[in-house]
Amino acid sequence: MNKLQKTSLAIIIACGMASAQLWTVDAPNGQVQFDWIQDCYDDDFDETDENDPCYKTLGGWWFGFVAHDTKEKGENPSLAGPYDEYCKGDKSGEHLKVEAWIKTTLTGSSSWQTMVGPDNANCEGPPVTDKTTGTSLIEGTGLKVRFQLDNGVEEGYWEPTIAALAVNLSTGAEIGDPPPIPRDMEEKGTGFCLTYKSDHGSLDLALELGWDEDEYGYDTWIAPIPPAENETTLDFKWVGEEIPGAGNSRTVGDFAQEGWSAGDLRPGPFPIATAIGEMRAVKIRAKHYGSQETINFELIKFGFAGDCGTSSITTNSPKINSVKFDLVGRTLSMAMASVDKPVSVQIINLHGAVVHTQTLSPNANRINLSNMPTGVYLVRAPSLGYVSKITLK
Repeated sequence: MNKLQKTSLAIIIACGMASAQLWTVDAPNGQVQFDWIQDCYDDDFDETDENDPCYKTLGGWWFGFVAHDTKEKGENPSLAGPYDEYCKGDKSGEHLKVEAWIKTTLTGSSSWQTMVGPDNANCEGPPVTDKTTGTSLIEGTGLKVRFQLDNGVEEGYWEPTIAALAVNLSTGAEIGDPPPIPRDMEEKGTGFCLTYKSDHGSLDLALELGWDEDEYGYDTWIAPIPPAENETTLDFKWVGEEIPGAGNSRTVGDFAQEGWSAGDLRPGPFPIATAIGEMRAVKIRAKHYGSQETINFELIKFGFAGDCGTSSITTNSPKINSVKFDLVGRTLSMAMASVDKPVSVQIINLHGAVVHTQTLSPNANRINLSNMPTGVYLVRAPSLGYVSKITLK
């Protein structure tokens, strides 16, 4: 069997790595090239054995998953399907899905195919390489993913629907086993980088550091991902001073923990050192309650901070290079010299909600944020295609 035929517990994403990033569409066998996977390749690797440990137990495969509060599933069939004990996860629902735009070997044309393992009897996603030729079945330079989000629940508490693209840092020896090996990422980098496109607007899309949720709970460390109409490269740093926020929330670098687990029967909150030192997955996850929504996301590069290229927000607007915001204390000001008309500016919190909107002009170019809780926010000027992150201390 050709090594390009391999699928694992999730989905294999193409072949051949030609750059310093951990992953692009030409990564060897489609695996994210963490150092332990490269070491395995360099050791006693049998590329013809689909059960070789380099494939089966070391992770590195991108996959999709969906989740929703189980008590609602029987009442609303459009939500995520029943929990699959064999695959250990929720099946897709009518309006809760993670799908990839992938060619089929039978027709040679692309279609939306589920990436959620429990949707299939073998717990695997669709093949993304041609099994006879080894050529990629992914069009273009990135993996196009569609997150379909269903209604969540808000009944005195927040019970969202979740759809995510994720990579495990190890996998179980058998189908359905939880990832058994936590990875210490502290010495490997200062954060992660993404090159991507996304049309999620103010919806909650974030980069999440996955840990053992049975031990540490679901109040994980997350960094908001700004929407990006065109190809965008950003670093998401986990280094920095810990800044306390409202309640038990806190911020370190670009990541924040909401702190809602404190005082609950659930464990935590746990520091970011736990997420970095005992990491089990990296997730690009959408969390939502409200009306049904769709997010079109394209993953082009993934790596450690600094490896994807120069961090940038690129748009079609020629004015984007001259747009500048300055945060002094709790006052955000915009340089208006190159802007010829009033500009609407949004402040977006970690939940993806627009918490403040204000129109700025040459005579009124400041936003007072003194009443905002401490934390990480996005500053967005939709008409200029501008998005950036700020931290309120």
